[in-house]
Amino acid sequence: MSRVSHIIKVLSLISFLFLVWTAGAMALDYPNKPIQIIVPAPPGGTCDITARILGPKLSSILGQPVIIINKPGGGGALGAKLFASATEPDGYTVLTHWTAIVLIPILKPGIGFKMEDFTAIAQPVSTIYMIAVKADSPWKTLEDLIKDAKKNPGKFTYSTGGVGSGYHFTGEHFKIETGTDIVHVPMEGDAIAVTAALGGHVNMTISGLGSLIAYLKAGTMRVLANMYHERIKDFPDVPTIKELGFPSLTTHGWFGYFLPAKTPREIVGKLGRAFETAVKDKDVIDKIDKSGMVAQGLILGEATKFFQNEDNRWRIVAKKGKMVEETGK
Repeated sequence: MSRVSHIIKVLSLISFLFLVWTAGAMALDYPNKPIQIIVPAPPGGTCDITARILGPKLSSILGQPVIIINKPGGGGALGAKLFASATEPDGYTVLTHWTAIVLIPILKPGIGFKMEDFTAIAQPVSTIYMIAVKADSPWKTLEDLIKDAKKNPGKFTYSTGGVGSGYHFTGEHFKIETGTDIVHVPMEGDAIAVTAALGGHVNMTISGLGSLIAYLKAGTMRVLANMYHERIKDFPDVPTIKELGFPSLTTHGWFGYFLPAKTPREIVGKLGRAFETAVKDKDVIDKIDKSGMVAQGLILGEATKFFQNEDNRWRIVAKKGKMVEETGK
């Protein structure tokens, strides 16, 4: 080995050790300033509400202010793209996102971000997906609706909160598994999707419990299936999709929290443990429950595995349902 090569190797080793030391020092001192949570949606939505429920508890645990910053645009794509391209991996800027962070890159591979750009901290909150019709519709059960849909291919319709949403992917999966030809009618948000079904403009809607709950309590909408893995305590008589014979359709929406991919693992771990503590807090659980959501509690490795499974699952659905061709690349 030449003297120059030896010097280069020594310098490389020194640089590597310096980086390791620097990362360790950052972790020991972390956090020593406010932490920002980027919400890629307008204020008032469920993603924003979830962050604002968790924020104060996280602040108490970490000993620093937790500031919520809204960066809406592109159905969540803008905030995720900016975060992936411009965020320092120091743990002081956290991205929260919903199911779309997995779905958008599937439909639009060149969108500017992919799941590999992020490190999962936690998946602390889930949303309940439901298949619902207006209360005076002729379909009393999901079986009734499926039978009629099969008799009238291409004439039945379902509404969701938009193209490429978790509800849209779920609707296409529903069609595949039930052998029905039901037309997707995308709306500008879940609330409008529900009112479209309420007004009889579509035959059914796939929406979240939070958007449906007021109508269900008023008796103007009827749920045919709960797509969560267990029955919901507020609506114990509504069967799960698994109980109705379609276990592969079991699903739910979710909100995840992410850091840039190169964030030191000590910082990732510290934030993950903070989320684990926060989501077990009784006051936090009560607020999440009242918002029509569920405290989930997946952190770090569990959350990473969950997101990977989601990515694999929905890629298969997109391919079978030819969804990339539908929405464009």
